[in-house]
Amino acid sequence: MMEAFDNGNSNTGDWSTASTLGAGVLVVVGAGLVLFLVQAVLPDVQRYMKMRSM
Repeated sequence: MMEAFDNGNSNTGDWSTASTLGAGVLVVVGAGLVLFLVQAVLPDVQRYMKMRSM
């Protein structure tokens, strides 16, 4: 009985760890994508702003 209880606990622990890891990975990937997009778009935006101000 105790063994089954322990197994249940370890399963929920694995699940929460996996979901936490997944959330962390998603956040990192999302941040990386945002940074990549900003770096790709920034020169164009600056050029556009210069053209508008002239």
